[in-house]
Amino acid sequence: MFFKRTISYNRAISIETAGEARTKGKLKLAIAEYKKILAADPADQAVLMKIAPLLAQAKNYPEAWKSFKAAAERYEKGGFFNKAVGVYTHASRCMPKETSVWEALCSLYLTQGLKADAAGVLMKGHLNFLGRKHRDKAVKLLKGAFDIQPWFFEPTYALAGLLSKTGRKKEALDLLDGLAERKTAEKRRKALWAAFRISPGPGRAWRWVKAAVKG
Repeated sequence: MFFKRTISYNRAISIETAGEARTKGKLKLAIAEYKKILAADPADQAVLMKIAPLLAQAKNYPEAWKSFKAAAERYEKGGFFNKAVGVYTHASRCMPKETSVWEALCSLYLTQGLKADAAGVLMKGHLNFLGRKHRDKAVKLLKGAFDIQPWFFEPTYALAGLLSKTGRKKEALDLLDGLAERKTAEKRRKALWAAFRISPGPGRAWRWVKAAVKG
């Protein structure tokens, strides 16, 4: 006969111990106490929200994200959309360099048909990846914003700039030319000037001059 193993712990004591440890900056102890509770009840919403930022602070991003995501998904399944947004927003502050966080928040907005908010999240997220080593991640997020709201000026213009910096000048010019065809006045001139800077030449210079004179 087999007996189910039970985990012996006192939730109240673990919560108190973890809280005191967190106050004193003893991350390992606080995390260990919260893990005791989650070992017995993995769906403990309150503890998931307490341990997630501590794990991020300890730079254990995979586990932190697992906890944040579990908490957000439970709220979402319960119909608490705003609370789920709050969880992912908190996660984005704790670990802004994780693209999964921004993509999850974007997806959550899309489930509610909030395209502008979804694209805005990706626009905000890409700002954390502008360094030379992480530009591919920034491009990925901006492409996501473009797919949600094709030819909106800000994400398209930003995407073109990054593509140019990563050596993908033709893609950048195609986007800027597309903006110039679809926008008017100031935005058209801005797109044409950016295209000229990427690929200087008399043809592009003349297009910008005509736009400037018209403006």
